[in-house]
Amino acid sequence: MEKKEKKPVTASQRLEGLEAAVSMLDQSLANITSNLQKTVDAVNLISKRVEAIVRAADAGSLTSQSVSAQVVNMNIEELKEKVDSLISQGVAVPSEQIQENSFVVGRELDPSSKDIQNPRLQFPVFGLKPETKEKLMGKKVGDLIDIEEGRNTLEITELYNIVIPAQSQGQTNLEGTQA
Repeated sequence: MEKKEKKPVTASQRLEGLEAAVSMLDQSLANITSNLQKTVDAVNLISKRVEAIVRAADAGSLTSQSVSAQVVNMNIEELKEKVDSLISQGVAVPSEQIQENSFVVGRELDPSSKDIQNPRLQFPVFGLKPETKEKLMGKKVGDLIDIEEGRNTLEITELYNIVIPAQSQGQTNLEGTQA
């Protein structure tokens, strides 16, 4: 049997091989990270559910409805904490009416009965579709808005303006002078 001589590999070919290997490793790492995040999310969901079961049991009513109500209450608490954090950081300040830079907190009501369908939702206005923004602009706390025909009504419960933090002292502004 005759032995084949290996053709010498150029530096460029070696780099291409390394780039391909690094790319495969990067993709594998991304997949592992994604799977790990899904696992963390599942564990957090289970943890929240267990806490809701404990709260419902402590309240003396361990039914599926009471556990679900506890989960909803915990979600509301979590959302309130996020807004409180934005306020304490000075990123959100109370506002009178909705503007382009507003952060809206509200709840969804059944259009006919006005029963609460979703006790809390919150969102920044800047990421909305133009036609949705148009319906919201200028609205105030307590206003009821029909965003889409046949869907729940939005009741505005809190309004904030998103504030971009000022430059720290000593930094140069665009004109090159000290702020």
